[in-house]
Amino acid sequence: MLEKTNGIVLRIIPFTNTSQIVTLLSETGKKMSFICKEACRPKSIFRGQYDFFYTCEFVYQYKGLRSLYFAKEVYPFDMRPFFRSNWRASHYASWICALANAVSVVETPALYRLLSESLDLLNSPSYPNVAILARFELKLLQLLGLLPNFALNCGCEIEETKQYRFHIADGALMCAEHDGKTVRFHEPSILINKSVIVLAQQLVTSLVSTAYSKETMRKLLRLLGLFINYHIDGLPISGRDTCLKEMLHT
Repeated sequence: MLEKTNGIVLRIIPFTNTSQIVTLLSETGKKMSFICKEACRPKSIFRGQYDFFYTCEFVYQYKGLRSLYFAKEVYPFDMRPFFRSNWRASHYASWICALANAVSVVETPALYRLLSESLDLLNSPSYPNVAILARFELKLLQLLGLLPNFALNCGCEIEETKQYRFHIADGALMCAEHDGKTVRFHEPSILINKSVIVLAQQLVTSLVSTAYSKETMRKLLRLLGLFINYHIDGLPISGRDTCLKEMLHT
């Protein structure tokens, strides 16, 4: 019995010397893996039909409760060509696809839409806007129910000139006056100011083009990196560090 599905290619790994396993995030948000037999042979029907970050239609053979499907045909309809010439954007895309691959345990159509939208924004010949990556991470955490709470737990008002301590484990934001009243042993935390909080709130509401300073973005990305690494297991977090290294040190 043949079925078909559309989705974004997240991962490609060898299966045999000539075959590959392609992992796809489908439009329904389901992660699916396909065996593409003889895909590496010069005259293969799969040659050039799929690659990283492509959106493709996979026609496959369905056999009961299999975790691997046998691909019969593949038709690409969004190849996102600028990732082949813009290596910075390709680095960012690699990280968000790895993140989507790690968290796509249940079917979540909103995850597919978020990933597709973010890849389309990155698919540009220009220098990639790192706000796209920060927005993806924030909205992904929102989908997972893990969005950091940037409201002060102590009830104080957030002021422009003050710094606040954000505790990674429980997402608690505390002012200096009340932070010392809670006993915390060996818990990771980071100091942030109002500008970081405002930027995070703007990105969650999809304002990618909002203005920000480089230092503010640096602090937000550091917070998100610590938070994601703490709350989501099995992530290649070193890949995120690699793709941000140039931006953070220039």
